[in-house]
Amino acid sequence: MVNPHIKNKVWEVIQFKFWFDDPPMRKVFVMSALGSRCKDVKLRHWKEYKRDSLSETLLNRPENVPENQWGHFVHMRFTEKWKRSGRVRCVGRGPTPSKLVNHSPVTRQEIENSEMVIDLKSQVKELSDQVKGMTTFIQQVI
Repeated sequence: MVNPHIKNKVWEVIQFKFWFDDPPMRKVFVMSALGSRCKDVKLRHWKEYKRDSLSETLLNRPENVPENQWGHFVHMRFTEKWKRSGRVRCVGRGPTPSKLVNHSPVTRQEIENSEMVIDLKSQVKELSDQVKGMTTFIQQVI
């Protein structure tokens, strides 16, 4: 897990460098994409620099990774908890790790659209009732 303070700092830097039409709404996507990229980099480093033992892997540090970060990363990867697979669910044709089961969040635009649809349906019902009342009145007059 990444410290929330670090995530907020990263978001501030991203907002300084890029313009977003709706920053709060875009933050979820941007931070998710950034997390995926970080995970890809970690996986690539692990495949390239991992050795048979913890001590060998610690010594085989990439040049662009600070020593304390590499040490923390390697120690985390060599724990029993990391080696053990996560919870598995059945989705589709076979077992799927829980990380792959992701429900997409409803966007603000979708919420506004659904509220507008509900409002329009109630207006249509009111107008339909008025038309029925006028039809009944006209039939009585004739």
